[in-house]
Amino acid sequence: MTELAEDLIYDVGMHWGEDTAYYLAMGYRVVAFEAHPGLVLHARHRFADAIAQGRLEIVEGAIADASGDTVTFYIHSTVSEWGTVNRDWVARNEQLMGSSNPVAVPRVNFAASLKGTGMPVYMKVDIEGADTVCFEALATFTSRPTYVSMESSKT
Repeated sequence: MTELAEDLIYDVGMHWGEDTAYYLAMGYRVVAFEAHPGLVLHARHRFADAIAQGRLEIVEGAIADASGDTVTFYIHSTVSEWGTVNRDWVARNEQLMGSSNPVAVPRVNFAASLKGTGMPVYMKVDIEGADTVCFEALATFTSRPTYVSMESSKT
């Protein structure tokens, strides 16, 4: 059983790190997940002190229901929030505005992350079209976050 860690928050879909910065300022430890390599690089610089202090762990890669060590992540050409592993969302985004560029990124085993860090008290999930993968992983645990938020997965 993975115990609930009252001082831990998961920021799944860190993006530029606005939420991560807030959680750190509130005194929480944070595990932040981000698939976009450029945003990960930005966050490693922005949060270098918190990483060095052990208050922030950045998990680079995409949470996906695919198998293998890597997964194709699509970086939208103009809207950084629209990065996704979901081909249906790529098609939707292309109809709305601009194209997406595929890149291979590490595949993240979300359940293994939970086992490794402890169950967060709060979990924010915003990973364009793959949010439910996180909640499916939670179903395998007896302990779960006290609070969660999830973006709608409507396309």
